[in-house]
Amino acid sequence: MSSTTQEQQQAPSHIDMAHEQPIMIPAPAASPQLEKDAARAMKSAESWKPSLARTQSFNKEEQKRDLQMTGLGSVKQGAGFSEK
Repeated sequence: MSSTTQEQQQAPSHIDMAHEQPIMIPAPAASPQLEKDAARAMKSAESWKPSLARTQSFNKEEQKRDLQMTGLGSVKQGAGFSEK
């Protein structure tokens, strides 16, 4: 092997980046409609406040019953106990 081949195969132990300039990539130009939509979304998000008098929109017991009853779809009604 020649000395130039050995030098090419070895990874550099230190790369001095102090003199390098950062790469600046320009942002793509936004369309006027996109800018209007973004401004409207920001205005809406900034003006929203949570309701302090919030109440639950479901009955917890009714939700539990509905969940349990989904597995009883094949229960035949007749003599004896059946919640359906």
